[in-house]
Amino acid sequence: MELGENPQQGAKREAMEEANADLHLSGLLAVYTVERLSQVQLIYRATMNSPDFSAG
Repeated sequence: MELGENPQQGAKREAMEEANADLHLSGLLAVYTVERLSQVQLIYRATMNSPDFSAG
């Protein structure tokens, strides 16, 4: 996440940056703790607002 960004905004931004995918998030699907990387990963259920995507 970036400064001032909530988790949902971060997920949508990352999808756009990495895959040029415009998403509609429909809910939190899973939360994973990856201790060896000091990470907490939030996985969202989503649909694409457009069928278009590409490498970002």
